[in-house]
Amino acid sequence: MARVLIALLTMGIGLALTLHHLDFAALGAALRRARWGWVAAATVAATLGLMARGYRWRLLTGGHLPWREATGIIGIGYLVSNLIPLRLGDVAKALVTSWRSPFSATAALSAMVVERSLDLLAVALLLLATLPFIPALASARNAGLLAAVGTVGLLAAFVALVRLDLRRWAIPPKLRPLVERLLALQGELAAMGSWRRWPPILLWTALTWGGVALSFALALRAFGLSARLGGAVVTWATAFGMALPAPGGIGTFHEAIRLVLTRGYGIDDGSAIAYAIVAHLINYLLGSLLGIAALSAWGLSLGKITSAAAGVEH
Repeated sequence: MARVLIALLTMGIGLALTLHHLDFAALGAALRRARWGWVAAATVAATLGLMARGYRWRLLTGGHLPWREATGIIGIGYLVSNLIPLRLGDVAKALVTSWRSPFSATAALSAMVVERSLDLLAVALLLLATLPFIPALASARNAGLLAAVGTVGLLAAFVALVRLDLRRWAIPPKLRPLVERLLALQGELAAMGSWRRWPPILLWTALTWGGVALSFALALRAFGLSARLGGAVVTWATAFGMALPAPGGIGTFHEAIRLVLTRGYGIDDGSAIAYAIVAHLINYLLGSLLGIAALSAWGLSLGKITSAAAGVEH
């Protein structure tokens, strides 16, 4: 219950901050000026980013899943995260992966940690690459450096752990059951212990976030907003906003965009918030519809998945 309250409180604070700056007349005028052909192009780019994310999930889970199924699982994760204020989307993704492939839920959760680390690294690199061109946002530089260094270290530690030969160690009898489980997990994750497997994983990470940044850039064009490297800037801003425990990023996503566009580029609140609403709808609806399609195709129910995910968390 406490986690639900924290999530709802976070969402409420984000919405309150955004609505506090909202002029409904300016919002309506910005939406009327929008060129919806650019919105459609942004939706296509976001779809390509989702497909790239699905292929990367296929690689991270040992190649057991067809690309289409891996992408459907990504959609289910988004659907759960969009609707349930408990951040169960990642756990749900791991569970459905174990149901649809030989990959265990524990191994899928480990792959999910790697996936999130890769995402944080990509976001940190985008932040560091764009800040020199936007002096007003330079104060975020230290956060980007810390995130980049930390995630590189975490990924290196993960690869080292997968490659570690525990059989050579003298294991106390009490720890042998735990070590046996670790050895089984190492077997499932063995592909990620090979450095040769990482170039394609990194490539698909770049394609994933490239699709996201392109989608945000095209949506800016829909509102006629001039923002140098704006797509990349909105990408890292919303990534940090989505990290807060608000269901579907409602409130936090919008406030992150409003802040970087108004403070970094001097864009008015009405245009910034109108853009945030449309950009959020593109991502929210795409992920949710993809998840609904996967549930329907596989005969799964949202209730079953969320109950199982909540059981894993407890």
